[in-house]
Amino acid sequence: MISQNTIAQFLNKPCDVHNWVKALRVEDLDEQIAKLNPKPNLTSELKPRQKGCFLLGLAYPQFYFMCDMGFGKTLLTLELLRYYIQVGRIKKWAVVLVPMDELVDGWEEEIQRWMPDLPYRLLLGQSADKWATLESFETGVVIGTYVGVSAMMCEIRRRQKGDKIVGKRRPVPELVDQFKVNVDALVLDQASKVGSVETLSYEITSVLAKHAKIRYALAGRSFGRDPIKLWSQFYLTDGGVTLTPNLSLYREAFFDKKKSWFGGPRTFEYKFRKKMEPQLNRILQHRSIYYSREECDDLPPRTAIIKRVSFPDDMKQYYKRIVAEALVNRNNFREMENSFSKMRQICSGFVSFVDSEGNKIQMDFKYNPKMDMVFELMDDMPEDSKALIYYEFTYSGRKLCSELKKRKIKHGWLWAQTPNWPEMKKAFDTDPEFKVLVIQSKKGSMGLNLQASDYTFYYENPASAIDRDESERRNWRTGQKKHVFCYDIVVKESIEESLLSYHKEGKSIFEALVKNPSQVLKSA
Repeated sequence: MISQNTIAQFLNKPCDVHNWVKALRVEDLDEQIAKLNPKPNLTSELKPRQKGCFLLGLAYPQFYFMCDMGFGKTLLTLELLRYYIQVGRIKKWAVVLVPMDELVDGWEEEIQRWMPDLPYRLLLGQSADKWATLESFETGVVIGTYVGVSAMMCEIRRRQKGDKIVGKRRPVPELVDQFKVNVDALVLDQASKVGSVETLSYEITSVLAKHAKIRYALAGRSFGRDPIKLWSQFYLTDGGVTLTPNLSLYREAFFDKKKSWFGGPRTFEYKFRKKMEPQLNRILQHRSIYYSREECDDLPPRTAIIKRVSFPDDMKQYYKRIVAEALVNRNNFREMENSFSKMRQICSGFVSFVDSEGNKIQMDFKYNPKMDMVFELMDDMPEDSKALIYYEFTYSGRKLCSELKKRKIKHGWLWAQTPNWPEMKKAFDTDPEFKVLVIQSKKGSMGLNLQASDYTFYYENPASAIDRDESERRNWRTGQKKHVFCYDIVVKESIEESLLSYHKEGKSIFEALVKNPSQVLKSA
């Protein structure tokens, strides 16, 4: 039990505030940078907001840049790392961790564009390949994924579980030591992806963070509407300077505890006390700075449009049946999850089921109004425009690509099994005939630079509000010159309309569906 006095001391501790840097004139910033010894050779494209954060990053080598998409966080971070290498603060490796392989390529693209002289290595492929890549690498930037870098330092330990043999990755101390001694700096890109303290990635990242003297976290949205995830992100960044090294103290100060709907009898969830939001915002500023979209003011206009289509009769009847089943099974988590998936599939013109032999089968409905709407809208695109189409279900991605092929529209498909993403990305950027990227949200919602496109179509929306927000910024970001159009294609009176509403509020629709299905499904 944590005493009220301890909680009060935490909540009332003095905090630094760094927003003053936003008021500095360009002349002031350049003057301060010129005083640095040695003087950094900053990229001429660096904007005033990035120069201010560059100075903050030098003053506080353990800092969280909570800057909205379009800020230019990657370039800012590369400038910081290059300067620390220049002055000898980074003698070995600056390790950059990202959520997905495609973002590894994105960092490489930025290095080649802005700093081709900066030494770097990409950690891709099998663990043995990654160790081989680092074998003779002395000093520079090492880029890999949270999961992939963690796997390098693990072994799979197998055990008997009932009549099956199951394997689980566990860290190998010798490998962890071998890697961490080279880590002078650690960058957590999309830091919200290490929000859970229970993951293996967090466990190993925390070991690396304790060894690295220079640590930066980057995120457009640090937690969505779930502030519990902030603690791990700040702890990895500043060791508890901002939100204390004690997770229990953070929870006691800002949250109410109650039994979780999603776990066992000893599983709890923590509900943030809304009235504490001003206090939390004050404390967060101690080792972070936030830039909103409005402050990243170099973007062209963006127009968001919702296009609604109606259920055909056969789809509507099938949909209503699934809604009825969901309401009957409201207390069964697995059945509710299955119903949620089926409702979304029906909206996209198909439904999956498992036959008597255990084979997964997809059944198409006769007419798919969403598919027709996507291509009707694409037909009206200007000749020099390109499009991104986001989807969730692999079957939908395959159907979209099949229709594009039938219409002889040159396109690419970014999903879990894409073998040649760098080549595809280059073709999309440079080939005028390459018109469309079909993108699985989990693979392409974060970190990619897709400014070659100026149209975005959501054939299916990601369930996560953060993934939705991030995906919107793949083509509406620094470097975009055209007016950007974003279309949501949704079925009227369906779960899709509810999903858009929950995205707008930054809430989890699935959590609401489990707790109060009648409210979420009232329009069905």
